[in-house]
Amino acid sequence: PLCSQIFRRDIRASSELTQAEAVKVLGFLKQKASEQKVAA
Repeated sequence: PLCSQIFRRDIRASSELTQAEAVKVLGFLKQKASEQKVAA
């Protein structure tokens, strides 16, 4: 899924993500979403 694409490794379950990684992913997705809104 998307998470494994971001980390370029296979993530089978969300439990394998550390909380810090999860926060980074959420921030990354929010940033990407805002960039797409600006570009659109």
